[in-house]
Amino acid sequence: MRVCFKTFGCTLNKFDTLMAERLVSGSGRYVVVDGEDEADIVVVNTCGVKKQTEDRVISYLRRLAENGRVKVVVAGCLPSINLERLVREVRADAVIGPSPGPRIIEVLDRVAAGERVFEPWSGGSSPLVPPADGERRVTEPIGICFGCLDRCAFCATRFARSTLSSVPVEDVVRHVRECLRRGVDKPQVGQEVARRLHRGLRREQAPLPLPPHTGAVRQQQGAEDHAQGTHG
Repeated sequence: MRVCFKTFGCTLNKFDTLMAERLVSGSGRYVVVDGEDEADIVVVNTCGVKKQTEDRVISYLRRLAENGRVKVVVAGCLPSINLERLVREVRADAVIGPSPGPRIIEVLDRVAAGERVFEPWSGGSSPLVPPADGERRVTEPIGICFGCLDRCAFCATRFARSTLSSVPVEDVVRHVRECLRRGVDKPQVGQEVARRLHRGLRREQAPLPLPPHTGAVRQQQGAEDHAQGTHG
């Protein structure tokens, strides 16, 4: 079966989608395609942090439902932020939480078999999956953390992403090394929380040290640049 991914929202959502695409493609059971017109299943990685984006997501999901030909998997933050509206206004074959990781394959299997999946509370963290052979990328987003440090009353991210958790530094270094080996030029480390840590949590504070992930990635990239210069 053919699967298309559509992403709304932040860099972390885009990272989750990229990792899910690689997991699904690598499973050998599905073919990832670019357009919904080519797909049998469309996975929509949603965002509900801003009302304007939420409205765009709902409108897109309604249009997919009117199509009637494709099966629809709703993932991402919206099920955790405004499940009531989602259930009321949208028809979907599956509703799951953000960062499904390897579970996305199980969900696709169940949907392909005709099962309805309703697990909006499910979620986790996306594993670091390197590019496939032949997948040329100039840049590569590197997820170093999930969740958020803050409890801002105006922001719904805390409901969808929970509290902050970090990816082990050694896992990040291993992933960066593999990405560089496969031709990635610029690994990009930087969820919003990393930038916030660098600026300082409050305006009057001096910037805090960057997370150790950043230095480890720079060190690894510097070693790769040196090796290329030596053998070039």
